[in-house]
Amino acid sequence: MKSLKFTLIFLLLALSLSQLFAQKDDFVYREKGYYNLTQIGFMVGQVQNPWWWEATAQNVMHVNFQTVNGYRFHRLLAAGGGTGISIFPRGMVAPVFLDLRSDLLQLPITPHVYANAGYGIPLYPKPEDNGWKRDVTISGGFMYDVGLGIKINTRTGICYTLTGGLKAQQIGEKYIDGNEVRYDERVTYQRVSLQAGIMF
Repeated sequence: MKSLKFTLIFLLLALSLSQLFAQKDDFVYREKGYYNLTQIGFMVGQVQNPWWWEATAQNVMHVNFQTVNGYRFHRLLAAGGGTGISIFPRGMVAPVFLDLRSDLLQLPITPHVYANAGYGIPLYPKPEDNGWKRDVTISGGFMYDVGLGIKINTRTGICYTLTGGLKAQQIGEKYIDGNEVRYDERVTYQRVSLQAGIMF
């Protein structure tokens, strides 16, 4: 609930600030053509304490960076492919994904929606063998990111985006514990994603 309130405040603030700089009648809108979108932002969520005698949740915030190259076919449809770096409690993950975007209006400041789906590749090293875990194998998993925000069109043709959404990333880990029991764990991180970007 706190993450949702933070997202709504972020989007309302972004919309208010953008009104101060927008040129209502002087802007360039590219309805078709190649585009590059580079974004940086934060992922907000919670991590549950793993110890049963101290069942508490801790709020966390990690950095997310991504870049997308694609083609805009129409105001309502742009499609491309992207990659980047997302940081989670276990380490860095590199997502490779399909990117779909849509501008709902052709205005200097337009509502903007997006959806990403793909596969996340873990970049962090596997833990060393110890008395609790050995023969550890790390694997990536399915990821998605869906959300909405605003897109600010300028007179130069460069656009700025401010978005908020829900991002999920699955990560797998297989290992043998000290009692020779084999485990196959799948963890799905769910985060509120807040991003600012520049589009050419």
